Amino acid sequence: MKRIHFKIACRLGRLLIYTLLLGTVGGLHAQSLPPVRSNTIFNPPYLHRIPDWFRRSDNAFSLQIDLLDASVPAATLRLRMVLTSDRVRIENSQPLPRTFRLGGGETLTLRSDELYDYFNLQNLVFSGMTKQQYLQNGERLPDGFYRLAFEVYEAASGVKVSLHETPGMFRLVSCEPPLPYAPADQSVIQKQGATQIVFGWTPRHAAQAGFMETEYRFELKRIPEHFQGDWQSRFDELGTVYSQTTDQTTLVYNDAMPPLEVGLRYAFRIQASGRDGNGNEIVFANHGYSEVFGFAYKAYCPALTQWRVDSVTAFTARVNWPEDPLDMAYRLQYRKADVAGAAWFPVEIPLGETRYTLYPLEPATAYECTLQRRCEDGWSEPDRVQRFKTLEEKPENLKCGEHPQTEAPVVNEADALPVLRMFDHVKTQSGFEVVIDEVEGYDGYFSGTAHTYVPLLDNTGIKLTYSRIFVDKDYRLVSGTFKAAKSGRKL
Repeated sequence: MKRIHFKIACRLGRLLIYTLLLGTVGGLHAQSLPPVRSNTIFNPPYLHRIPDWFRRSDNAFSLQIDLLDASVPAATLRLRMVLTSDRVRIENSQPLPRTFRLGGGETLTLRSDELYDYFNLQNLVFSGMTKQQYLQNGERLPDGFYRLAFEVYEAASGVKVSLHETPGMFRLVSCEPPLPYAPADQSVIQKQGATQIVFGWTPRHAAQAGFMETEYRFELKRIPEHFQGDWQSRFDELGTVYSQTTDQTTLVYNDAMPPLEVGLRYAFRIQASGRDGNGNEIVFANHGYSEVFGFAYKAYCPALTQWRVDSVTAFTARVNWPEDPLDMAYRLQYRKADVAGAAWFPVEIPLGETRYTLYPLEPATAYECTLQRRCEDGWSEPDRVQRFKTLEEKPENLKCGEHPQTEAPVVNEADALPVLRMFDHVKTQSGFEVVIDEVEGYDGYFSGTAHTYVPLLDNTGIKLTYSRIFVDKDYRLVSGTFKAAKSGRKL
């Protein structure tokens, strides 16, 4: 019985030892291939489009794999590509089936064209951007700092044997698109004689890309009348008027090109494209498109320049201007100066008038005003803003019924005002400005009603009547009187 137990024990011991030996041998086999070194080297120029890497005549990048232990027999390896930046990650989901043989102590060098399959779209997995976005962007990588590395795996066991991969590093920076400068955005171009509009833009990519051949595609489009939407973002939807490709940075639009329609607005942009000295496509931000600029095309209507403000009193100021055959009407605007948010007060003035009196104004107050003319196709731009300040109020000089001690004007019918109209202002000998409400008569002699404001009565408005007064061309009361409608007192 003891011998039987001893035999069983010996068999179990031998089985245990055999099992341990097998485990040891298996473990040794799993660890039989020591770690390898993977080193990727990326060569300039650095191109945004991955397909362009493999169209280069030179080597875009290379991979070196070193099996440092010379005692190790030849190994069979597989590779997995990983391309990362701070924004995206593109990689193979697993090692590709293709194998490579490498002996101990040897270095395996692979060129970029030998690694094309690892960048085949079917073998790529995307993070940070979708495959669809990648394709829509023309297989271009976004700007950023990139690391390209290859992981190494033992083919038989699938164990990763490259414990550390040295990546090839490169930076992608898109060139800036051109910057339009003429015509200025939101400007007004007036049609006068032959058409000659100069469009100009400034390149902003030469310093980034170095020597290159660049082309610019100019596009001019019409903004539909009454279009109120965001026409900059909807530029592609607008109707094209003219397009041209040029290697210059200016384009002169003339009468040999499609005519522009007066009264409409137009928009334009420029798209840059080019190749560097090696024939590689230059990548531009926003696909090379510049900002979209717009302008209004109007008939010739120059600003009024020969106008002035004079005859300023405590409550009034007179604006004068010459008449021009282009004129169809006028628009005068005024407001208090140096007052934040002060509103403009517009006054529409018909053709035939060449002066207007602002009334009532506040004494000792600064004002500013502008004057525009209306031509056949719209209003001119304001020439400038004119400033003036009303005088201080001096009530002691304004006395009803008493004229200042000055020589009375002499009636001279040659100086008679031909026509007096509603809203005209007449200056009395006592210093009052009277506003005409109703009028009859002509050639200097007029009758009707009017009104004024009396400083002594806290600028209270008073209704006036007048009969057969004589007014000269300077709108001065030469003879006759204005009387208060109720009291009959003279001013």
